Amino acid sequence: MRLEISRIESVFDGMTFADAGAYEKIGGRAFGEVDPAHSLNAEIVNLGNAPRNASGLVEYWVDFCLLKPIDIGKGNRRLLYDAPNRGDKLALIDINDAEEGPTTNDPVTVVDAGNGFLMRHGYTILFSAWQGNVQAENHRMLTGFPVATDGGEPITGLSREEITFGHNDSPAIMPLSYPAHETDQSGATLTVRQHETDARTPVPPEQWRYLSPQQIEIDLVEGFQIGALYEFIYPARDPIVMGRGLAAVRDIVSFMRHEVADDAGQANPLNLGSDGPAIDHVIAYGRSQPGRFLREFLYMGFNEDFEGRRVIDGMFVTTTGARRMFLNQPFSQPPRFHRKHEDHLFPGDQFPFTYADRSAPVSGKSGGILVRSLASNT
Repeated sequence: MRLEISRIESVFDGMTFADAGAYEKIGGRAFGEVDPAHSLNAEIVNLGNAPRNASGLVEYWVDFCLLKPIDIGKGNRRLLYDAPNRGDKLALIDINDAEEGPTTNDPVTVVDAGNGFLMRHGYTILFSAWQGNVQAENHRMLTGFPVATDGGEPITGLSREEITFGHNDSPAIMPLSYPAHETDQSGATLTVRQHETDARTPVPPEQWRYLSPQQIEIDLVEGFQIGALYEFIYPARDPIVMGRGLAAVRDIVSFMRHEVADDAGQANPLNLGSDGPAIDHVIAYGRSQPGRFLREFLYMGFNEDFEGRRVIDGMFVTTTGARRMFLNQPFSQPPRFHRKHEDHLFPGDQFPFTYADRSAPVSGKSGGILVRSLASNT
């Protein structure tokens, strides 16, 4: 791990919060290397196909941001990890009742502190990116995850898109999650149906076209109302190693919790000197998509670091249903989730659904979200 700190600034207009005092914001990027051969990384899909450096390791980076007491010794020795939602920060909005606005992702003013709950209680708050396909805008947290290849040649496979248009303006644009391997229409299919269970109506080639490997344009089909489901299946290329986000959270949280300095000698911003980091416990927060990510994090066994230590002590997971997510697969799309009308056929609602180990009488499967963490005592 190597930290590249680009910003250190006082926040919340210098306001002091009970015993914790004034807060500061530290922002930058964390650069890491991961060993594809290590058992704790073994299930990250396509990690073994990612480019490697001279040491045989896979490099990556993630944006991070810390909100901490200027005097870290005045904190409560608790780290709250906020898993961003599509690159957006949530903890101050959801826990501190801060208003969602133009500075939500770059908190500076006292308004951004909301009611100050977390600061009054002395929490240090860590935000770090985990999703490998977030668009760079509005101070969202970004990643630099590798694209997998087959010995340097592109990896290809079928990818599926589904979109509903909230208008009848034709033609309409469908963005693609991965670039098309070829823009020959004969290799792709486009269909439309009004409801999920309706039969698919093929859209003829003359009514759609590639604008680029990342976009198609569709002449909307007459007879279908606003909200119709357009489904596009096409040969894609260049899968991102999305499961890397699970290990990135493990690595940066463990670093902030335990390490005195990074491998280049840069001090951990939470370090108290000879006593090490001022953190005894870590709580993670995740609402909706981030909550589903945290459930996946537990299920896949990433709450164990390379020293066999527990990474996160407790999680506040809310608004997730029983879901995990479409993350650790070759052409994954983490933002997808099954709603009333759309996205029913994307992974994310797969067994197991409970934290405890349970058996499903119909399928005969057994398992639970916490099984691996319990087995490793983490």
